[in-house]
Amino acid sequence: MGNTEKSFGTKIIIVMLTFVIIFCISGTVYCRDKRLSRSGELSYRAQEQEYERELRALLEEKGYSNSGVMMNSITQADGARSYIITIHHKKIEALDNMEKSALAAQCQDIKVLMENCSVSFQ
Repeated sequence: MGNTEKSFGTKIIIVMLTFVIIFCISGTVYCRDKRLSRSGELSYRAQEQEYERELRALLEEKGYSNSGVMMNSITQADGARSYIITIHHKKIEALDNMEKSALAAQCQDIKVLMENCSVSFQ
């Protein structure tokens, strides 16, 4: 009976140690994924800030200094992002549709990050 109890106790300890090891491994993998997604997020933020600086410089060059710029990002399930840029300026409101379209095209041509980007004016 004593030998069977020792064998049973050993099996329980082995099962518990196995669960602890699995838990530690999954925690390490989760932490690494979280760290990678955080660095990716920081990269997107840096690119967004660079785009906004370039956009503001373009608008100032065109005579639209102190424009209100609002950037909304939409993150898809696969991690891809698309952007909607809204620009507010009184002089831009006075432009006709063709001039607004030309300015929007110039804003979209800034080659910092924006693959999926639309520009609107309000």
